[in-house]
Amino acid sequence: MFEHILRFHAGKLLAQGSLACRCAKLLQNGRLKAACERRGFSALSTTPHPEIDRLKALLSHTSHEPSYVYSETVREHIANIRKNLEPSEDTQASDIVQRLAEDADRYHDVLVKYMQNRDRYNQVSLDKPAGGTPAVVTPAARCGKHSNATQAVQTKITNDANIKYGVVGVAFMCVFGSLGFSLHPGCALGGYIYRPVFRQSRLKEETMKTAEQLIRSNRECKQQMRQLHHEIGELVGQLEAHLAKTLEK
Repeated sequence: MFEHILRFHAGKLLAQGSLACRCAKLLQNGRLKAACERRGFSALSTTPHPEIDRLKALLSHTSHEPSYVYSETVREHIANIRKNLEPSEDTQASDIVQRLAEDADRYHDVLVKYMQNRDRYNQVSLDKPAGGTPAVVTPAARCGKHSNATQAVQTKITNDANIKYGVVGVAFMCVFGSLGFSLHPGCALGGYIYRPVFRQSRLKEETMKTAEQLIRSNRECKQQMRQLHHEIGELVGQLEAHLAKTLEK
């Protein structure tokens, strides 16, 4: 009997303690909600801007290969942060978000240039010379690798079937190319037969130059995107620190 009485009173004390803890949490959440409403922040979460946490997670877990999905997601999070800040009169936070939006737009512009260069590079690598065989482009070559670019261009020239016409043309020009036979029709015939090989040699040189230019341009684009990615991360940190200080006031 005495044991049942002790259990009854112990249960009442535990219930009162649990109720007190719940009341304290509700009071704390109510104060935080009121503070957020005074500052113009969203009161749907315990943090002023959950979009900042999502943006930080995106910046820290991004892949090394740029993509349109990543760029558009970053811009979407920044737009949501700006929308949440619109009711407030915090000019400093608005300036930081404006710089974030500008950096995100610049990142997207550089990304578009990077993707266009990569498409042009793939097109150049897949082009077929007159009378030749198309090059086989590996997945690594589509990413802009220098060694694969050179290999792809050399392959479509080395495997070209018209090289035999070059041998025949050179033979004609050597036989009939002396001073006494310089006007012989064999020289003209040899030059005409050798013409496809000469044209393909020029095409090889132009293709190599175009591929090298695209590779250099994409290296610069990647460097710019890394720099902008770093700047966006720093601005997000500044915005988070500023909002935390504002909320404490």
